[in-house]
Amino acid sequence: MKRILVLSDSHGTRETVLKIIDAVSSFDVIFHCGDGWHDIDGIAESKEHIAVWGNTDTDKSGMGMRIYETQGVRFFITHGHQYTINYGDRFLIRAALTHNAHCICYGHTHIQDNQCFSKIHLFNPGSVLDNNYGIIEIGNNAKMTCTLKHLDK
Repeated sequence: MKRILVLSDSHGTRETVLKIIDAVSSFDVIFHCGDGWHDIDGIAESKEHIAVWGNTDTDKSGMGMRIYETQGVRFFITHGHQYTINYGDRFLIRAALTHNAHCICYGHTHIQDNQCFSKIHLFNPGSVLDNNYGIIEIGNNAKMTCTLKHLDK
């Protein structure tokens, strides 16, 4: 089983990122969906890191969108602002389908989201600022379980 920790919108709250990582303890990969993508630098270095920049990240040297595939599941990882997510998910879904993605991991809205449309899953872990994060587990036959979490203070 592959376990992915999904973060977004940490906005420099590296302490909260560290608390979440300590609480989760067991994961294989960490996704950061922007607005604080450097907050995972140097953390859990033995784990694979996939990060994208968001609209408030001043360092845009990385990528605004990433494709990541593991165990038969293809992820479309983005912050979401480029696809006008504040006004609906139509453009985000269309972009992900263009890349044959099974799951979209995004941020920007600071609102947790875990829903499935046809053959594509939308997953927003919410904001680390609000102690929110997500876990995605991939088991046999690419069976994916997405869970929204909240870190108690």
